Amino acid sequence: STIGTEVVARAAPDGTTLLLAATAHVMNPALMPRLSYDAVRGFTPLLNAAFHPMVLVVHPGTGITDVPGFITRSRATPGGLAMASAGVGNASHLAAALFALVADIPYTHVPFSGAAPAQTALLSGQVPAGFLNSTVAVPQIRAGALRGLAVAAGRPWRELPDLPTLASLGYAGAEAGSWYGVLAPAGLPAPLTIRLSQDLLAASRLPAVREKIIAAGLDPLEVGPEEFQAQIAAEAAKWARVVKEGGIRAE
Repeated sequence: STIGTEVVARAAPDGTTLLLAATAHVMNPALMPRLSYDAVRGFTPLLNAAFHPMVLVVHPGTGITDVPGFITRSRATPGGLAMASAGVGNASHLAAALFALVADIPYTHVPFSGAAPAQTALLSGQVPAGFLNSTVAVPQIRAGALRGLAVAAGRPWRELPDLPTLASLGYAGAEAGSWYGVLAPAGLPAPLTIRLSQDLLAASRLPAVREKIIAAGLDPLEVGPEEFQAQIAAEAAKWARVVKEGGIRAE
């Protein structure tokens, strides 16, 4: 995602070049410190439009049924429980690293070359646990192929209303998920920022667009420029801390 992001960062701030950014935007700076752009100050946020959380899942064969049981097992396992991810520095990896820091537990990271092989390893029981995006986790949990333990969000997730949030279990600060928002180059004039953000918000509110966002397993958001800017800055700092304290290096 850094190639397209760099193109937008270098573009003229005239409203004709925009970036559809995702959570990787605030994770990449910590993993790739030599990026040619500043993820926080190099852009003008317009609208954060959608979000879906990560879900902590285990293979049913583990016998683990809740987060306290997960933590007890991880602490009793040399090196901690193995947790699959779609690769070093991927959102699924950083979600696990963040939870391990907040809960003060060990874990063994098992990276795969993408989301599909990581999911296959979880479904087969080759790796007992991991964090999956809700869009991937929900059908597997409903089918009984995986067991959901908690949602890494600030509030219960509509697709999994019976699952607790990590925050509600006492692990505030372990929230992790994927958001999708629109950015423009830095220096976009204020009148143009207002116009574009309002137009994007109006488009996101169209019934056909909103229905597609929900059908994709996402929650529609209406986070405007100022709040979105604060969110980007806060998340960039959070993931920088996770990468540093977790000793994570991009491959």
